[in-house]
Amino acid sequence: MSEQSRADQQPIDLAEQESLSALMDNEADELELRRILKSCAQKPELMATWERYHLVQSLLHGAARPVSPTLSQRITAQIAAEAAPEQVSTFRFTEWQQNFSKLAIAASVAIIFTVVVQTNFSSDPTPAAVVQQVRPVVTPAVAQSPLSLLANANNPPANLDPAAQQRLREYLERVTFDQEEPVISVHIKDSPLYRLVNELGDKPQ
Repeated sequence: MSEQSRADQQPIDLAEQESLSALMDNEADELELRRILKSCAQKPELMATWERYHLVQSLLHGAARPVSPTLSQRITAQIAAEAAPEQVSTFRFTEWQQNFSKLAIAASVAIIFTVVVQTNFSSDPTPAAVVQQVRPVVTPAVAQSPLSLLANANNPPANLDPAAQQRLREYLERVTFDQEEPVISVHIKDSPLYRLVNELGDKPQ
């Protein structure tokens, strides 16, 4: 036997009859109406019973009209059309809620960034102090006295110019002293220049 024949032989249970009776009395809710429509699509016998109930009710109220065989389909389409706007509004509300959440997160990040930057600026030293720390300390040159220059002459460079040494020796050889007038060399011997000259004179030519 085919599936259609098996469906035609399915009996109508008591719950379906009660739901159909409540539908005829306008006491069925939306969930019960959907269940009746689904059962009518699967059981032609239930659909035929609904048509008979509707015809009897129309006769009792004096408004007998033939029931269209596509009544259940039109009712189902009407219910689907009425439920569509609710889905659209729900989608729009969800999209608006997501955009609002993104905006709130962005505002929170901006506030946190502003607080952190202000805290860093308040904890850093002043620009003048920063410039003073970065700028190297320059010590002014101090004028040296002749005594300090003589003291520095006590430590001659390691490598002296041979020509300069030769000129110094020639100059010392040309210097003459008066033998009758004694030379006071007490302070001269203590000078670094005197020791430098003696060291140069002692070196072999």
